[in-house]
Amino acid sequence: MRWPSGTAMPEIWVELKRALPKFDADYSGTYKQAEVKSAIDSLKGLDDMERAALWQMTTMGKNNPYNREVGTEMYVSYNRWSGERKAAEQARRKQEMEG
Repeated sequence: MRWPSGTAMPEIWVELKRALPKFDADYSGTYKQAEVKSAIDSLKGLDDMERAALWQMTTMGKNNPYNREVGTEMYVSYNRWSGERKAAEQARRKQEMEG
């Protein structure tokens, strides 16, 4: 799958993961939102929709500085998926216990 910029998603994700440590101001190994934003902004050739998607993939936060609509949509979709996955796991465990 390719983003509008023509870049393959896995490639840009790897590029962001490589950039993040350069912006870890306190060398904590965890990234504050400002650090994530700086790392995303350092990537060339992306539009705001692509940056918004990277933001969500990295922070899973609602306050997407690039596109709140994309941020909210991805946040809701992830939580729906996560809830469905959790419910399926609980059903599987219950079924195992009941034998």
